[in-house]
Amino acid sequence: MKQRIVTGLVLLAIFIPIIILSYPYPIVFVVAASLMSTIAVHEMLTCTGQVKKLALTIPAMLYAAAGPLLAVSPVATSYGVLLSITLIFLFYLLFIHVFAAGKINTRDISVVFTTSVYITVSFTCIVLLRNAQVLGDYVYMFIFIGAWVTDIFAYFGGRFFGKHKLCPKVSPKKTVEGAVSGILFCALFFVLYSMIIARLENIVPNYAIIALIGAFISVISQFGDLAASAIKRDYDIKDYGKIFPGHGGVLDRFDSILAVAPFLYMLMENPDFITVFQML
Repeated sequence: MKQRIVTGLVLLAIFIPIIILSYPYPIVFVVAASLMSTIAVHEMLTCTGQVKKLALTIPAMLYAAAGPLLAVSPVATSYGVLLSITLIFLFYLLFIHVFAAGKINTRDISVVFTTSVYITVSFTCIVLLRNAQVLGDYVYMFIFIGAWVTDIFAYFGGRFFGKHKLCPKVSPKKTVEGAVSGILFCALFFVLYSMIIARLENIVPNYAIIALIGAFISVISQFGDLAASAIKRDYDIKDYGKIFPGHGGVLDRFDSILAVAPFLYMLMENPDFITVFQML
């Protein structure tokens, strides 16, 4: 427990300066996202057993690094560049599958493509939200609020009130009561954060819709956590990495965030929802 607390404080000491520096220097946030994306893909391929197949690992890590960086390039148009490099990555994998038959099989290609795209797209969505023209300086923090508030209050809700198992075969300690606690507090913190933004920007948010979005994001956050746990169980590992002592790897700390980011980005891209955030 002591090690987890110390590492948690170190993570905050790293994360907070990145957030602060990203305001005068946006590239700091982009580079950090690119680095985390690359490390996360390496962790996943280590978990699934493809990491030693360099013909797959190196391109996958390059793709993971490129996604967040290209999202803010002068030629980038929303997710257009990401789609282009994803297609290039896919056809490269198919090419390798054909000409390295026997050494690289269909399962290798499927695992590498699916996991690399999921991780890279998620980190890229974080960058796209951070650089959004409409309140991008504020809105991207909903990703972290949604994931972290849900995680914290689901833990304490389950610890003090948990009686019914949520998904015992995947994560035995998670409870229905904890999940509900996470959802309720996530909705609450979305509203509280919106109030702060409203005072800073002198605007009037639609708090009811924001609370609903918070509840929805909390559900997605918990699903992402469970999905990451299911993969670890399939491969019989405790953590994806050891970069954060007591906390595991990048994927262990960002599993919920990776699930939340694309959904929040899709909400922002939807004209019916963007008006809500414009009111923020």
